[in-house]
Amino acid sequence: MSKPTVQFQYCPVCGGLLRQDNTAGICSRTPECIRVRATKTRRARGIEPKKTGRNVCEIPGCPEFVHAHGLCEVHDWRKRHHGDPGPAGRLNRKITVKAGDTFGKWTALADYGPGGHPVPCRCECGTERAVGAHQLVAGRTLSCGGPGHKQSRPAVPYIAAGEVFARLTALEDAWWAADSIQFRCECGTVSARTAVSVRGGGVSSCSCLRRERNLSHGLSRHPLYHVWSGMIDRTTKPEAGNYASYGGRGIKVCERWLGASGLRNFIADVGERPPGTTLDRIDNDGDYEPGNVQWATPKQQARNRRSIAALTAERDALAAMVASLQGDTGKLF
Repeated sequence: MSKPTVQFQYCPVCGGLLRQDNTAGICSRTPECIRVRATKTRRARGIEPKKTGRNVCEIPGCPEFVHAHGLCEVHDWRKRHHGDPGPAGRLNRKITVKAGDTFGKWTALADYGPGGHPVPCRCECGTERAVGAHQLVAGRTLSCGGPGHKQSRPAVPYIAAGEVFARLTALEDAWWAADSIQFRCECGTVSARTAVSVRGGGVSSCSCLRRERNLSHGLSRHPLYHVWSGMIDRTTKPEAGNYASYGGRGIKVCERWLGASGLRNFIADVGERPPGTTLDRIDNDGDYEPGNVQWATPKQQARNRRSIAALTAERDALAAMVASLQGDTGKLF
């Protein structure tokens, strides 16, 4: 039983292929198509443009009034952007696929101009179908896919066995982008991934990289989590607002409080925070490490500021100098 022949229809304005459910006879791909289709619909309803005394567009067959330079709005736009207004119904585009061209088992039935419209084609088995021109030219489709028309493999695989992408190494060839093949991660895990997701960079590992980046300590809701994360941010991230006073001065966080177990070690070393206190370093020039941190009230922190420490040192030096002059350190004050 022979398959019914499909009758293709084309837009009289831009020349593009019309959908089978199009009853207006005009597509809506270009501004000119939209304008002509709207005008046709209005006149079918008995709505005529108002008579304003203006002249009609100089393009033969165009009933629209003049917008500028003797042309209607649509043809004036085409002249300004394409250099040629083009008469109504004329396909003013460069043809890239001509009728009769063959691509594998496909044969083009009509000319094609760039714009994304499908090309009506006929397969060797007699099947007629609209196929994207970019798929024909790129060799992505060679037949209708019916019995006996299985597409042959490309000359080069999409991903060859042994290729390395980030932490993944391909264990077999992938001939098509949608193929799912086995990859071995640097950690030794073997998993199946689609070729396009790995080659495109969407997948970089077997999920071990994500686990390393996102610390899975399970304590993100602990009361000291934000204290710990803030301590790390202001000592390691230059984009932090107070980085200049901490990391910019060389203040660091000890290795024990970093990494996946850093938060647990921090909680074990500093203990629970008393109400009304914040984390404070005993030595303002020292690092965040066990023995140099304490929970301090705002008043205690104010006394432990670098400016206060400098004034105290200056006062002590001045007192020592006065004591040496008087020779009696017990009666200074």
